[in-house]
Amino acid sequence: MKLRDIVEDKAIIPALASTTRDDAIAELVDALVSAKAITAGFRDECIAEIIKREKKGSTGFGHGVAVPHVKHAAIE
Repeated sequence: MKLRDIVEDKAIIPALASTTRDDAIAELVDALVSAKAITAGFRDECIAEIIKREKKGSTGFGHGVAVPHVKHAAIE
């Protein structure tokens, strides 16, 4: 499987408006909701799970690039 196969095109944000980690995660999750990749009812739980994952270890590569992610039973 290639990363391209699981990335939701409609949720890509080339330039985030957010300046903090938590706000950026919320902005990205909101983009997933807008793209209908996840339901609005799952938004807050998804944000909380991603932040919990980030606290274990950053998904940042440096130079403003990161791939925040988490495994969850509700997401295929």
